[in-house]
Amino acid sequence: PPTCPLGGGRAIQLCHRGRCDSGEVYHGIDWPPVLLQTSTGSYVSVSFLALRRLGIRFMQDMQWRCLEFGSLSGELLYAVLQLRTEVFVVEQNCAYQDMDGYDQAALHVTGHLDGKLVCYARLLPPGSKYAGASIGRVITAMKFRGGGYGRQLMSVAIEYSYQHFSGEAITLSAQQQLEDFYLSMGFVTVSEPYMEDGIPHIEMLMNWPG
Repeated sequence: PPTCPLGGGRAIQLCHRGRCDSGEVYHGIDWPPVLLQTSTGSYVSVSFLALRRLGIRFMQDMQWRCLEFGSLSGELLYAVLQLRTEVFVVEQNCAYQDMDGYDQAALHVTGHLDGKLVCYARLLPPGSKYAGASIGRVITAMKFRGGGYGRQLMSVAIEYSYQHFSGEAITLSAQQQLEDFYLSMGFVTVSEPYMEDGIPHIEMLMNWPG
């Protein structure tokens, strides 16, 4: 359970629409006050808004879409390229050619919260970069990390890849620091580490049963 930010204790109960759960990530945003136990054993009631201001995030409903390049509006394409640059170029301090000529053939998976682009991944068809399909440019905007959205994004991207590419094996060129995450999603490591744009990467693969 999350540590109480007001006294070093822990949150013992979160109630939503009459149902109580414990844990760190929850669906919905219309929450009643959260009951927290402090290190002294006393209890305090903290509003949802106060928790958000303290950096404790709750999972909201994401709106997912999978679009061909020609179906991206100018506004959405700008948001996608802005998010990719924000993360892969600025945040990771990596000067590289993001627009690499593969976007036109790709499917673009987008996740929006309240109309804002929060998550993105790019799906490439078999034969475009690898023998099978591939998933890349996997992003969750910085301020939304830690809430489970990255796992949602990968689950959705895998499902779209399966639907559109007839169950072809999926290849990732994954940053090595994220190997455990992708292993937990069902991928296996199929290469030794290699450098790509100055960052250690590994090739990972998911084969469908049968």
